[in-house]
Order: sequence, then structure tokens, then C-alpha cells
Amino acid sequence: FFQAEDGIRDRDVTGVQTCALPIFDATGCIVSPGFVDLHTHLREPGKEEAETIETGSRAAALGGISSVFGEYFLRVIGSDPAAHPEWADYIAAGAIVFAGAINIIGVQLGALFAGISTITKFGALAVLVVASFAMGGSAGGSFAHFASTGAAVDPGVFGLALISVMWAYDGFADLTFASGEASDPQRTLPRAIIIGTLLIIAIYVTANAAYLYMSPIDVMAKSRLISADTMGALFGRAGVSIVSVVVMISTFGSLMGSQLASPRIFFAMADDGLLWKPIAKVHPTLKTPHVAITLATVDRKSTRLNSSHITISY
Repeated sequence: FFQAEDGIRDRDVTGVQTCALPIFDATGCIVSPGFVDLHTHLREPGKEEAETIETGSRAAALGGISSVFGEYFLRVIGSDPAAHPEWADYIAAGAIVFAGAINIIGVQLGALFAGISTITKFGALAVLVVASFAMGGSAGGSFAHFASTGAAVDPGVFGLALISVMWAYDGFADLTFASGEASDPQRTLPRAIIIGTLLIIAIYVTANAAYLYMSPIDVMAKSRLISADTMGALFGRAGVSIVSVVVMISTFGSLMGSQLASPRIFFAMADDGLLWKPIAKVHPTLKTPHVAITLATVDRKSTRLNSSHITISY
């Protein structure tokens, strides 16, 4: 990086305000920015047929979910993901392939995996809530933590926090992607969306109440893994291990649900003539859109590995 008193200058960029950029001593090194290709290409507006903010964001989210699965998988088997980042990436890619294969075999099997994940998540959070209020008093829990600190609430920061909160509720939209294969969708889909959303509200509000009961708000703000910290306070090292297993199962369930729902968009578009017709093929025996699922799986696996390569290069 080159700095001048009046900013960065070259033949393309002039008059850039001076900023505190780090300066690296590259003496004896080969400097080649071509090894780093960090970019974002959300092609909306203009080339929505190639990519939109929605599709690009979903691809990035899936990559993040699979990465979390790979890291927690290594933790569960006793390996440090920081020491072996490439292992986590290969495990993440393998999980995407496995989820795709399961959903090609059958919708019922994919739904079974997603259901097991959901039961595990809700069950673990229910245990956390009950244990916090029943046993947390001896581990620092107190209703005094619910008292207002008197600090002002910044509407902008509050709105920014809601972006993460909405992630918990975004799944109801994915449910409609597979509505064409649902039995009596006019009745079952509204029930599933409404009941599922109400259950999510209930479990997440009570879980956050349990976190606040166990930890003051200033401690919660500094915690990166508040659920692990809470379980650790209640059950020690075993509690942290339980959280790792639950997070691993939860993220894999998200992958399974995404691989079940998202390829149906490609399938429907191809069936309507908006994509290549072969993508709309249905397996003669398994009765699943195997071409669309395979396409989504290969694309996501490749994106996952390429993103890993870019990150490692950087």
C-alpha cells in the first residue's frame, strides 16, 4: 500500500482522502494482487437472469452454514478447526453433497433429516430454558438482570440487530418452494407457517430470557457464544460439548432444508420454459427433480471450495 499526504494517487484514482492504511514491508517478496480475488457480484439491477441480491445472499448464507457445520464437526471429534481450516472446508463441501444426495433419494428422507434436526434444536433450547430457571440461581442467575440499565436505545442499531433476528424467521418463505409437492397445500401450508412461526417466537423469546437471567446484559454483549456460555455455567464442560453437537445437527438440518426447497425454484422455472428444459426432469423411480438438485449441489459445492481458496489466499 502506498500513502501520500493528500491520499492515494495513480492514473485512475485521484483525490482520495487520506486514511490509516497499514504499510507492509515487502522487501524480498513477490507482490501479486492477482492471487487475491475478493469481490461481490450481485447483478441486480441489470442482469437478474444471472443473479439477484436474494439468490446471491442465499448462496452466501448456505456457505456460511456449511462452514459452521464443518467447524463444529471438527470440535465434536476433538480437533481444532483453527489448526485445520482446510478440513472444515472439505467437510462443509461434503455435507452439501450428502444433503443433495439425500434429497435426490426422496423428499420423505430429506424431510426426516430436517425433522430430526428441528426436534433436536427445540429440545436442546427447551432444556436450556428449564435448566436456567431451575438451576441457574446457584450459578449466578438472577431476575435482577432484567432491570433496565437506563441506557438510551439507538433506533439505527436496533434496526441493524433485527437483520440477524429476521434470519430466524426467514425459513417460512422457503416452505412455499415445495408447495407443488405438498398434500392439500391450501390447508397444510398456512398451518405450518403460522404454527411454526409462533413456536419460533416462543422458544427464542424464552431462550433469550434464560440467557439474560444467567448473564447481565453487559456480559451478554461481550459473549460470542452465549448459549455455550450459559450451558457451561450450568453443566460445565459437558454443557459446552452438548451445545457443539446441537449446533452441528442444527446447521446440517438447515443445509438439508435448503437442498430440499431451493432446487424447486430451478425446477419450476425450467418447467415454465424460463430455464433449460432438462432441469425440469423428474427421476422415473425416485420421483424427485434430480437434475435441479444436482445442479444446485454442484454449484454450491464449487462455490464453497472456491470461496475457501480465496479466503486461504487472502
